[in-house]
Amino acid sequence: MPLGIRSIQKVSDEVSFRGLTLREMNMLNALGLVFTGFAILFGTVLWRRRARRLAEMRQHLISPNTLREMLTSPIKPTLLDLRLPLDFLAHTEIIPGAKWIAPSAILADPNMLSKEIDYVLYCTCPGEESTGAVLAAAHKMGFLKVRVLAGGIEAWEKEGFPVEPYNRPFHLDAN
Repeated sequence: MPLGIRSIQKVSDEVSFRGLTLREMNMLNALGLVFTGFAILFGTVLWRRRARRLAEMRQHLISPNTLREMLTSPIKPTLLDLRLPLDFLAHTEIIPGAKWIAPSAILADPNMLSKEIDYVLYCTCPGEESTGAVLAAAHKMGFLKVRVLAGGIEAWEKEGFPVEPYNRPFHLDAN
């Protein structure tokens, strides 16, 4: 090895910052870049997965006006209110004719639904998380007559459509 290169290598081994040599700092920088690359890749995969799920759900959204029309037709859909029990403490009203059921109950036993019945799901989640999860599970199991009320009960009320107090007993838990 020529003298100049040996001297540079010796100097780089002696240069230190907080006890780390230049070579060790370079290795840490390289590891940091690899970690950052994996983090970006992981974030991109999650973002694409979420975008795909949202696009899938948008295909099955119906407006409050469309639901109102469906409820006046001879063959009415079954309305399922999928709010979490704790959500009823803040908002105790329900769309007339809707049946409240915890999302975890349907996810645990999808056979509670019939493949022959049209369903419209709603909740109060921003982004329709509860209804989206049930919709995805229902479609995976072949329940294709399931739709989601865009904007949930708040959009329904905003249009001036009726609600009624929910006065049946329910168990308060976070599921």
